[in-house]
Amino acid sequence: MKTAFPLILEYMTSNIWAMEYNLLSRMTEIVERQIKGQHLSEDDMKTVVAAKTLKGSDKRSYEVTESGAAIIPVSGLIAKHSRMLNGSSQPRGTSVELLNKQLNAALSDRAVDRIILQIESPGGSINGVADFAESVYRASFEKPVTAYVDDLCASAAYWIGSQANAMYVNQTGLVGSIGVYTLMLDSSERAATEGLKFIIVRSGANKGVGAAGIEISDENIAVIAQEIDDSFQIFKSTVLRGRTEAGMAAELLDELADGRCFVGKAAVDNLLVDGIRTFGEILNEQAPMIRSENHGIAAVASAENVNVTSKETIMPKNENSKEKDAAVVTDDTKVAVESERARVLGISSILTGEEFADVRNTAINSGQTLTEAKAAAFDVAQECRATEKKDMQAKLDESNSRLAAIAKGGQADITAQGDPEDDKDNKATTADSGDAQAYVTAVRKCVETGKTEAEAMQIVGNKYPDNHQTWIANGCQPEI
Repeated sequence: MKTAFPLILEYMTSNIWAMEYNLLSRMTEIVERQIKGQHLSEDDMKTVVAAKTLKGSDKRSYEVTESGAAIIPVSGLIAKHSRMLNGSSQPRGTSVELLNKQLNAALSDRAVDRIILQIESPGGSINGVADFAESVYRASFEKPVTAYVDDLCASAAYWIGSQANAMYVNQTGLVGSIGVYTLMLDSSERAATEGLKFIIVRSGANKGVGAAGIEISDENIAVIAQEIDDSFQIFKSTVLRGRTEAGMAAELLDELADGRCFVGKAAVDNLLVDGIRTFGEILNEQAPMIRSENHGIAAVASAENVNVTSKETIMPKNENSKEKDAAVVTDDTKVAVESERARVLGISSILTGEEFADVRNTAINSGQTLTEAKAAAFDVAQECRATEKKDMQAKLDESNSRLAAIAKGGQADITAQGDPEDDKDNKATTADSGDAQAYVTAVRKCVETGKTEAEAMQIVGNKYPDNHQTWIANGCQPEI
């Protein structure tokens, strides 16, 4: 924790006037404790990080709340690039280009613990949306992502929002419009009426479809329709992936994906969103769990259970006691499932290495708490480190032994490389006395141990240089 002290001083001295009074007081207290030799707690370090982030907070393109929530607005028409929006004669909108930058920045921002997409959009161009939806989905494995429908989340906006860990809507919000369309104008009849004849020169019958004054054939329409359907299938498969944890099934999605929007509770009942909330409630509620590598809660609850718990009770249909009891049971079930989900995902997200596979499975199946699982993982890590240390020491000892042999005799110990020339019965033939035949005999024996002829010649030549030189002077005779 010693490294934290200069970090504290740096941000106190360089940005002291930007700090709020409470934060400055807290930082002062931390410095005094550090001087006394007291270790910093986790909360203390969060305060240091908050002070560091404060210095450049005005450079963010998104708002960060005191609780660590980054609010990224997705409003108006959606287009791929900012130059396609917000012109003098265009409605306000959001570019995928900017959204990507904001999402990536929030993921790497140490002051951000969760991300909220505040959506109020009718959708827009399909270009870039699929890729950004993929980015949101991947982000949901790193930090909790909540999508909030602030009155309208349609078409491309829902494509994006459906990939969050959780999605909520206000009471009158419109959700859905799952579908893809394009608009073409066949102005050929009008041109003919005005006496105009347009001629198009093209490489194929489907090139330049929709050009002014050119008739759009049934064949052209069929080709465009196939393109639309291909994009539509990608749209639906992405939504299904994002909403599977909420119990969405392909059959239900096919029924919903006809371009309709659903208001508030209807969107909840059809599993398009997880519940009705105000934006203030979203900010104050606990963040949803991030996704795990096995995509969520499959190990904790069946899709049927998730179906039941994700349909929230907005208000009792009547005062019937049975319905009240059912609502209580649903709430209790939801709490239990959420608790188990947090336990399993917490263990899965922390114990990710292959060496922890057994510990992870045992912890999940036996009902261990996250703390108990961490303790078991610590023991495994210690054993792994001990084994690695032992292996490293063995390699170090071997290297030191070889270096010592080289320093002592000028050459490494050849017998360690497989040379059999330590046989006491071969003393007469292995003496380095300039005997060419002795060199050849030693090489043949070395080959018998599995060495190649070239390796054997080098090994024996190094050990018996005089015999080797005599063999060379004799014209490499006798033959090996």
